[in-house]
Amino acid sequence: MKTTLVILSSLFFLPSNAQSISPDPTFGNSGMAITPNMAEITRFTSAPDGSIFSCSYQMQGNGTGIYHLAVSKHLSNGTPDPNFGINGTTTTSIDYSEYPLDIRLQPDGKVLVSGSSYLGPTPGGPGDYRAFTVRFTASGDPDQTFGTNGVFKLDFNNSHTASVIPLSNGDVILAGNGYNVATVTKVDASGNPVTTFGSNGTRFLSDYNFAFLLWNAILLSDSSILCMGYDLTDSENPRIAYCKLDQDGNYSPSFGQNGKVVMDISPSQGGMIE
Repeated sequence: MKTTLVILSSLFFLPSNAQSISPDPTFGNSGMAITPNMAEITRFTSAPDGSIFSCSYQMQGNGTGIYHLAVSKHLSNGTPDPNFGINGTTTTSIDYSEYPLDIRLQPDGKVLVSGSSYLGPTPGGPGDYRAFTVRFTASGDPDQTFGTNGVFKLDFNNSHTASVIPLSNGDVILAGNGYNVATVTKVDASGNPVTTFGSNGTRFLSDYNFAFLLWNAILLSDSSILCMGYDLTDSENPRIAYCKLDQDGNYSPSFGQNGKVVMDISPSQGGMIE
């Protein structure tokens, strides 16, 4: 098995004109926390108690090209949490392979991880991808009360979920892209689509004049959803774009032009905002 070491380091800064930076000796082993058999941490987050959750993947054998979702938890001192998964790490197989893109914690301590799962090669081509979100219990087991065996998947071709946003009422916002179109989906605490959001739980953020692809999404203090990415209406001149949705998946009319802001950064346009 291919082994890649993933390192988390805790650094402190000394206030001076020439800052001195050195590892925190109280964290892990001389400032480093090393988790074997995990490749490429793609995102991490921290809990109020200082513990650190990371999402990654494990390679499955030399040269197979198969990789499965891995989530690790370290205590605030950098040591693996023995009460999470096996020695601080849990792995999950959803499809042929999985690649995580975001990780967030719910207020009850459960862990949400989203990304894209690869369905595997087919006789006619390389195969397809599906957006996924997994919810783990505080002990690192897939939460059987969410979706199917702890997993919610979108049935859109070549899709991924780039941002997962837990809401205070237990609902979850999932923002990403399907095939050349941005999507925002809302599911309830059981992993079922909230049908009053968008169309049967999903809002497609694209139309004839707004070919939006999403990079990231956040929840604002007024409970609206801010999405960022780029507009490909003119394929030869991609433009930075934002859009803002309310809790029902409607564009916020007070934001930009009918809920959208598009900024052309082409030198010939002088940074014009529409």
